[in-house]
Amino acid sequence: MDAKRRRLTVKVKQMEERDLESVIERAQGHDAEALGEIHRRYVRRVFGLCRYMLDSRENAEDATSEVFLKLQRSIESYDGSVPFPLAINALTSCGAVTVDGR
Repeated sequence: MDAKRRRLTVKVKQMEERDLESVIERAQGHDAEALGEIHRRYVRRVFGLCRYMLDSRENAEDATSEVFLKLQRSIESYDGSVPFPLAINALTSCGAVTVDGR
């Protein structure tokens, strides 16, 4: 990858991070559209991880729903000390365990 393309890639990532920060701030203010945007961005990742950890598609769907309900209830306490994708992964792991019963 040439230097110009690398700089462009870095700029795009920085814009996406700032945009995500804005979406999270709006979600923390109970903005339903912002919560929907977070769902749209992360539902495939969450479902994929749940499906990997659980024995059935139905359990993975239940766990995915549980993760987003927990997120909606706890988004106010997200302080940015952990990157948001890692926080979502942690919630997903907990949600899958809850559905799986382990």
